[in-house]
Amino acid sequence: MEQATQHSAARLARLQAFMEQDPQNFSLLTDAFDCALALGEFKTAQQYLERALGIEPRNVFLRHSQATLWIAEKRYAEAESLLSELIAEGVNSAVVAFNLAYAQFRQHKYDQARDLLRSLPGAPDAPPDSFAMLLRCLHHLRAFDEAFALIEARLREKTLDVAAAGVASLMYLDANRLGEAKSLSEAALQSNPNHIEALVTRGSVALGERDVATARSLLARALAQNAQDGRVWSASAMTHLLEMNLDQALSEFKTAVSFMPNHIGTWHGMAWCNLMKKDLAAAQQNFEAAMALDRNFGETHGGLAVALALQGRREEAKLSIERALRLDPQSLSARYAEAVLSGEVADQEAFQRLARRVLGARAHAGGTLADLIPGLNRDSDRH
Repeated sequence: MEQATQHSAARLARLQAFMEQDPQNFSLLTDAFDCALALGEFKTAQQYLERALGIEPRNVFLRHSQATLWIAEKRYAEAESLLSELIAEGVNSAVVAFNLAYAQFRQHKYDQARDLLRSLPGAPDAPPDSFAMLLRCLHHLRAFDEAFALIEARLREKTLDVAAAGVASLMYLDANRLGEAKSLSEAALQSNPNHIEALVTRGSVALGERDVATARSLLARALAQNAQDGRVWSASAMTHLLEMNLDQALSEFKTAVSFMPNHIGTWHGMAWCNLMKKDLAAAQQNFEAAMALDRNFGETHGGLAVALALQGRREEAKLSIERALRLDPQSLSARYAEAVLSGEVADQEAFQRLARRVLGARAHAGGTLADLIPGLNRDSDRH
């Protein structure tokens, strides 16, 4: 990577020297734009692009280049508008369509991006990541049936690429299909050791298998790829929580929700962390945040019942217990809240045992991160 950067920098310097003699040379301007963009020198790239557009203002290639620069600058709405214009004018290019879908994806317009991407895989000029991007859209839309049908067709044909395999592994994890999740993540990591979704999946499976050391190593690699991925922070927080490193776990849960505030399981994890720290008011607030996202999830009501029962708020706790058991008759937390109210349990050791059961439910049987905290796989705001 460093060698490629040095090469681009040297080439840009040569192009700049040539342009001192021929400042309106269209070919030199477009080459200089490409070099500056590759170097991340966005202001310089914009200057060269504007000079080229001054020569050919309606040039489709240049207008598409403007959109790619805006995408690099995370100006997704502007890129979307320009790319939509190009398509409306009749530009028929899988690359333009892919970039439009990407700009829409980054704005959480997953249904629009999906509709564009459905026709791209298999097109002669489709970017290699077209199918992986389609899977990401389907993941956010929770369209698992469509995604799994497409994935399994490619597996039969042996045409599932590495990027798509990593995305697919995370989808199988969220569907609690652990065998497929593990095998696909391992296959993806063999070809690309830094594939972030595969790292998250394999780390989550390791965590479910109680192999905390492996989980932490994999998740650290994922964070090195993207320190703004809330899902990785949530999984990392779980490793600390299961080892009772409560302060570190709480810090990482807070980081996780700052990046994905709509992730129910992370709010649950933070709530149980606060319960174990005996900060009952904070735990209650965490469960209420999860409740605001989905009121029909039994373990949210059960966890809230525990927080209320431990505060001595009996009538409110009873209402939460009733709601929890109506939604999930097997709710461990609701049953524990009942025991608190009846006086059967009140000691910290009993609470620690319950917390470990809730947090580690099914982990001994090969569960995943999605099992460790109820609802962790309800991710509506990832990457």
